[in-house]
This record gives sequence, C-alpha cells and structure tokens, in this order.
Amino acid sequence: MKATARHPGRKIKVTARLKDRHTGEIKDYVYESTNDNIAWQWTEGNYSCDCNRSIAFYGLTLDNKAVLSCSGDENRIELVSLRH
Repeated sequence: MKATARHPGRKIKVTARLKDRHTGEIKDYVYESTNDNIAWQWTEGNYSCDCNRSIAFYGLTLDNKAVLSCSGDENRIELVSLRH
C-alpha cells in the first residue's frame, strides 16, 4: 500500500529508470520513500532537474564536483520510466 496522509511512514519501493542523453547509458535508481507524491517529485519537484537526477544516476554526493547543473527544460538525465 502506498503512503498517504492516512498512512504516514509507510514505505514505498520506487524504481526510476534514468537515461543519460549524451551517452545513451540507462540506469535504474531504486530507493524507498514515504512520500505519496512520487510522480510529481520526478516531473515537477526536486528530482525534475539535472542537478538532483545526476546524483541519482551517478551515485554522487551533493558536494561532488561532477554533479550536473540545472539545465531547465533540456535535461541531460531523462526520466524514462517510474515504478512504485
């Protein structure tokens, strides 16, 4: 069951399939979330831009120099699919 306002804290397994448009490489980013707005998070929220998607794709930390900068509507890291 997904986390909702009625069931806070319930964990949801999420798989985001991501693609680097420059290299064609595809990776799955798998994590658990208690957020019930997962689709919004990846399309409009924090994970909708390259700065955060690159962290998921490359497994980087926030202070790593290789984190991509935000690129507006022209994301280098594309969300291919989202399962939850």
